[in-house]
Amino acid sequence: MVYISSNLDVMPCPLLPVVLGNLSFTTLEEIFFSESRHKIRKTLSLPPQECKLCSELNKCKGGCRGRSYVLHRSFDKRDPACLL
Repeated sequence: MVYISSNLDVMPCPLLPVVLGNLSFTTLEEIFFSESRHKIRKTLSLPPQECKLCSELNKCKGGCRGRSYVLHRSFDKRDPACLL
């Protein structure tokens, strides 16, 4: 999944403001298969450090990583909407 903003920035999702590229300068295919997208996908596949011991991790996978990134500028913090 990717999100394309009104100024043609391509991001992993609307809640994760990490620009992978801009369609004014490159193709969606190039962005989709880029090293930066590969790295962000790999990072997002790992659970946040704060969640490693949580009993709910298998269900939520760390929650919304975009919310956590916006508030903490880190992928190792739990989703702030987490109730646990």
